[in-house]
Amino acid sequence: MSNSRKKHLIAKMIAEELKDGDVVYLGRGLPRMVADYVVDKEVNIILQSARHIDLAVLEALEVDEKGNLAFANILDIGSEMDFVTGAKKVIIAMTHTGNDGDSKILRECRLPLTAVGLVDLIVTDLGVIEVTPNGLLLKEMVSGVGLEDFLKNTEADLFISDELETRASI
Repeated sequence: MSNSRKKHLIAKMIAEELKDGDVVYLGRGLPRMVADYVVDKEVNIILQSARHIDLAVLEALEVDEKGNLAFANILDIGSEMDFVTGAKKVIIAMTHTGNDGDSKILRECRLPLTAVGLVDLIVTDLGVIEVTPNGLLLKEMVSGVGLEDFLKNTEADLFISDELETRASI
């Protein structure tokens, strides 16, 4: 799957997480693509600073088992941090692996942390992972991705949901 198709898949999966009445911040890059898939929902998308937001969608370079993250765009750390700390729920949108094939979902972030313990959900081109107090919970996999491949491409330890779902790709 091309990088562009991966990003569209991630954006579509995140759009499905939104609920009527949500006030949502979409960070730069991949998160802004989510707006293209918000249909038939009363969602307020904001692109500038605001208080009392329900959901922040951001791109990251790394996320770890504890919900820590290292942002993708170091220039936006100040404004992005406002949204991360003020949002009721934080979703990270990113490809599962880097261009080098290394996992971006780690046991512990290697890059400097830009937020500690604030990530709730990670949506990648391979599936959806929830950050829980007990660790990372694999909730959904994209159709055509086997569990063995998912685990091989994830450095962090995962718990597998008893209700693991498969989602069709685009």
